[in-house]
Amino acid sequence: MGEVGANPEILELVGLWSAGAGYYATFSDEWMIFRPDGTGRLVFLNPFDDDSHHFRWRVVASGVIDLIGSGKREPQGNEQAGGSNEFHFIGVRYSVAEAERPPGTGNWMRELHLDLTGPWPDDLGFVSNDYQAAEARLRSG
Repeated sequence: MGEVGANPEILELVGLWSAGAGYYATFSDEWMIFRPDGTGRLVFLNPFDDDSHHFRWRVVASGVIDLIGSGKREPQGNEQAGGSNEFHFIGVRYSVAEAERPPGTGNWMRELHLDLTGPWPDDLGFVSNDYQAAEARLRSG
């Protein structure tokens, strides 16, 4: 789906993005990982419960992306597995630009804006092209 090739719009998305990037006192976070093969992962992180969604993505036009996926919440302790959390976002407008995070601090970074509504993250700061390190961290707990 993503088919990196030489498409700069796809290359600029690949990596780890975080809603908490630049904000150093966050209690929870949302990570979005875009892999170059057109797959990805959206993770809601907090001290009590993590929720992971795997998805496929593709840039369908300049500044427009499709995100299609599902995920299952991992059970904690004796808890039974949760239900499916499918999502199907077609034709979502997005942009990547330098932004001050947090506003007024003088700290600038690349920011991904997605036209999504809560609970889905809409503004994420770029953390690293090394999405594999983030996934290893998720696997290790």
